[in-house]
Amino acid sequence: VNGQKLSEIINSTHENVKYLPGIKLPDNVLAVPSVVESVADADILVWVLPHQFVARICSQIKSSVKAGAVSLSCIKGLQESPGKIALISSLITEELNSECSVLM
Repeated sequence: VNGQKLSEIINSTHENVKYLPGIKLPDNVLAVPSVVESVADADILVWVLPHQFVARICSQIKSSVKAGAVSLSCIKGLQESPGKIALISSLITEELNSECSVLM
């Protein structure tokens, strides 16, 4: 945004000027542009993204997810593969080898 990274703007002004202009975010909200870095010390992973990106994100973060971390999925949709349909929460559970609950 105007030559500055959105994450830097959010962290310095506590406002997402692109998607939530005029709304102040709490001081404890931190924008971390690296998904791998953002999960490193997390006890709970909250999943809110389009379902078609879940497998790729799981493969990116798999080695960085803390042992014992659990997931909460707010994702609609199903994972399709030849001859098989699976819940997105099942995909997360299998890929990260951790529990995943669903909130819909």
